[in-house]
Amino acid sequence: MSRRALALLLLAASMPAFAADSKKKKGSDDKKDDLDDVLQDPSALPEAGAFEEEKDENDVPIPAAPKLEEDGDEPPQGDPEDDEFKLDDNKDDDIDFRDEDDAQGDTKPRGPGEDTAALYRAAKDSVKEALPQEELIVWEEYLQKYPKSLFRDRVETRMDELSASLFDERVPGSDRGGRLVDAGKREIDFASPLHLPGIDPHSRLSAGMRMGSQGIAALGYLRLGVDYEHAFTREWSVHGSATAEGGPLLAVGSRYALIKSARTNSVLSAGLDFNLSSVGALGLGLQPNIGFGQRFDVKSGLDVYAVAGGTFFVPFGFPPAWRWLYGLGAEFRPSEVVYLTMENSLQLQYTGADEHEAFVFGAQAIGMKFRVKKPDSQGRNMMMVGANVGIPYMRQYWSFYVGAIGLTFDWML
Repeated sequence: MSRRALALLLLAASMPAFAADSKKKKGSDDKKDDLDDVLQDPSALPEAGAFEEEKDENDVPIPAAPKLEEDGDEPPQGDPEDDEFKLDDNKDDDIDFRDEDDAQGDTKPRGPGEDTAALYRAAKDSVKEALPQEELIVWEEYLQKYPKSLFRDRVETRMDELSASLFDERVPGSDRGGRLVDAGKREIDFASPLHLPGIDPHSRLSAGMRMGSQGIAALGYLRLGVDYEHAFTREWSVHGSATAEGGPLLAVGSRYALIKSARTNSVLSAGLDFNLSSVGALGLGLQPNIGFGQRFDVKSGLDVYAVAGGTFFVPFGFPPAWRWLYGLGAEFRPSEVVYLTMENSLQLQYTGADEHEAFVFGAQAIGMKFRVKKPDSQGRNMMMVGANVGIPYMRQYWSFYVGAIGLTFDWML
């Protein structure tokens, strides 16, 4: 038997076994057979789409990636009726995605009325230590200068916060979410008169000196005084003072504010003092008085006040009589540090008697104060020092008085 016949006989005997495994190796064998066919006959290549998977009706076709735009190519156009291709036609909305930090390189405004990050940062740094009202003024002027500011939203938000803090502020030391104090109940630190009774109840320590003269080279008198006022409430206070003017003089009294509002910047108060006086003669006095003050929004503030009162004076060895006191004053604050003061006072006594017996004395005082320590958010712990000059313009029985210079110190507690 030849070798070829023997091989065919063995192949016929193994056919049943190979048939069982044919299904297991169908995938690999089919591929191998196809590859052999292609190698032998290139025309046996499968037609296009022969290996495509069967499509399912529920399958959603995946859109092809858009072609990148090349030079000269037209941008892809979508169906205007398809929402997928609709765009916002509002071309006037110019959205600036730059952050404040990204805009630091801006050195020139892009147009009239616009600012830069450098200008905004400079304004922001300038108000770090400013009071709320000062900072609010700075931002108002900033928006007037740069109405198209790139940071307008931030500035307006900050202005709203400052406006709210001026009318409602949180009490320091209160619990979280503590109560709010209305602006009508905040301290206003109204002007302290030079020679007239005070009109604003407030805890304070005051001291002063006045040195009068009969002439350029002659010393007339030296007056030293100290006064302590304690406010039990915002509207009511008591005080006590001691003055050395030819001897110790004492006074105690109380003051109550009928009106005291930081919203309207006005004060109306009444006071009553008991004193030991030596004006003209040594005696006892009962002094009621009333005062009104109004602050105007000029620069850092213009305080104008008027005081009227009378003293029922009982001098030792003389009949009692009324002594009247009138006064007008103003304090102008061109800045938060420098205050300019001016005050006029007039004292009258025995006005119904003979004109030669009447007591009349009027003086005009002008001065300057310096704030050496600014107040806290509640208007406390402010210190001021000042100097003034008093010049008489009407006098009788005090003809020796030519004028005086004075020094003052006020500590708002």
